Amino acid sequence: GSAYLTGSTYSTGFPLAQPMRTQPEPGDNVFVTKLSPAGSALVYSTYVASGRAFAIAVDHDGYAYITGDTQSDSFPLVNPTQASLASAPDAFVAKLNRAGNALLFGTYLGGSSHEVGYGIDVDGAGHVYVTGATWSTDFPTTAPSQHTDGNYPDALLAEIRLPTTTIDNTLVDGLTGQPIRNSAGVLTIYRDVTPIETTAFKTDALGRFGVTFSGPISGGLRLGYSQIAGYPTQFEDRRPTVDEADTRLLREGTNAFTTRLLPATSLTNTLLDDLTGWPIAGLSGTLTVYSGTTSLETQPFTTDVNGSFRTTFTRLISQSVHLEYAGLTGYPRQYFDRVGALSQAAVVRLVSGENGFAARLVPSAKLVDTLLDDATGLPLASTSGHVMVYDGATVLDEQPFTTDADIVLDPSLLTE
Repeated sequence: GSAYLTGSTYSTGFPLAQPMRTQPEPGDNVFVTKLSPAGSALVYSTYVASGRAFAIAVDHDGYAYITGDTQSDSFPLVNPTQASLASAPDAFVAKLNRAGNALLFGTYLGGSSHEVGYGIDVDGAGHVYVTGATWSTDFPTTAPSQHTDGNYPDALLAEIRLPTTTIDNTLVDGLTGQPIRNSAGVLTIYRDVTPIETTAFKTDALGRFGVTFSGPISGGLRLGYSQIAGYPTQFEDRRPTVDEADTRLLREGTNAFTTRLLPATSLTNTLLDDLTGWPIAGLSGTLTVYSGTTSLETQPFTTDVNGSFRTTFTRLISQSVHLEYAGLTGYPRQYFDRVGALSQAAVVRLVSGENGFAARLVPSAKLVDTLLDDATGLPLASTSGHVMVYDGATVLDEQPFTTDADIVLDPSLLTE
């Protein structure tokens, strides 16, 4: 398996990979590094905070737990059991997420004098055990085996039971209102733009699934739903609003709510030749969807004998867009709107779910030309050049050409 390291560094050039912090504090800085199983690469490596770390433990899910001491009054706190520095230094306890780019738990641990954490472990239930030393006469105790301090320093032993957050979610199709039943997917939790947790799930016959995190996972977060068959990646904002602050926040304990997901945007399209009205059958090309001048997605296609193709987009597209058809033999790149007009300004409305319509495409203009010498009237055989098409003084197109060698001479022009 992977190796996990912790300690302290003064270096401003400490090797980093996917860090939660890119710059150190002055003086000692706690670091955590995870190496690949072969030891040849950094999976993650990060500064954590000002202080010194002396021990690390890793649970069966890949979460790292560290302890040490810190003199900083700005140690990063997440759901702390002690929210302020009692003295300098205090011991600290912290838990990193599996990606190493965020803290799920961070707390001070100490009294009015000096504390340091020297050892840490975690059991299968996620309970954290810390050992170390204290010089405080008022070190916080609960059900202690020794009620008063002895000679300085005293050993300390603390158990911290991290609270949990359970998400009890029901997924519903945003168009039909029906549960999204028996479907697998991936739930990613973001704090701002940073992914802090990712877990797989599968809904039951009622569209429900439940996942539990230790830490806990709380506050204003965004939830990302992905890899659900028939549904593109979508996000749910659980950050508080003025009128829904209490209902949107994730909290310690069980959080039950319903999420509506829009199905993927699918398009069944029939391509017709604008001059003949016949289906454009058996041709391959690409369909690109634009919002303004921004390309949203490109999908390849091949039409069937009826000139039709069907494609499903990998992202949610539910807006007014331009459709661009390209790569079709005999048809130049062109754009489409609902009434068949061809213009770069044309706009079509796609909606989540099924969309179906026909598009008329104008075939390429072809020019068959014979070039003659103006003086002799003879064909200009095996001659290369360029032909340009103008609209006024504007060049619309330019194409190279080479004339063929098929020349029939008038015998009267031959001389001995």
